Order: sequence, then structure tokens, then C-alpha cells
Amino acid sequence: MALYDPGANITIVEYEFFKKLNVEMFTSKNLRYNTMAGEDKILGSAFVSLKIFEEEKKMRVFVVKKESFRYDFLLGLDTIYEFALEQDCKGNISQAREKNNNNNKSEIKSKTKIK
Repeated sequence: MALYDPGANITIVEYEFFKKLNVEMFTSKNLRYNTMAGEDKILGSAFVSLKIFEEEKKMRVFVVKKESFRYDFLLGLDTIYEFALEQDCKGNISQAREKNNNNNKSEIKSKTKIK
């Protein structure tokens, strides 16, 4: 399960979930991230294929080991912008797409909500 977080600049994946992906991680010794609760260590980063709605892209994610983190992914602004995701006032996530290379946008809605 993923958390949509437009207050986060980067996309984070929890380490225990990341191990199941069988993807190489580029380890880091001095990367850190800040939250309202304080600062913590980033174990490393990796490139993973993310599929959101009908679109799939390779994205760089940052791996953290935090037992209190109850989501597999935290979708930050990097992923939100890349996939053109939007959240309405009711918490529904949609994806804005351009039709025929013009500026008319259409929404693709999913019956599954990203929390």
C-alpha cells in the first residue's frame, strides 16, 4: 500500500518491502531525510518500475528501515509530478493526461484509492 504525500519531496520505500522486489540498492552512508518527528537515515536508493493507473515508469526511490512506517511506499512530489497525480478535496487520486498533444486534460480515475 502507498501513501500519497505531497509534503514529501522524494519517494520512499520501506526496507522489508524493498527486499521482496529483488532490485539492486545503491547504498548510502550519509543521506538523511527529515520529517515532523525528526531526522532519520536513508539506507540507499534504487530504480524500480512503478505502475500507477495504466502508466508504468522507472523511478528512483529511497530505501528506509523504519518499523513504525506502515506503508510499503510513500509517494513524494517526484513521483506525483512524473505521473501527473492529483488529489481532490475528498481524497480521491486521479491522473491528468493530455489528449492528442493538446492542452485538454482528461482524468483517469481508479476505483482503488491511494491512501
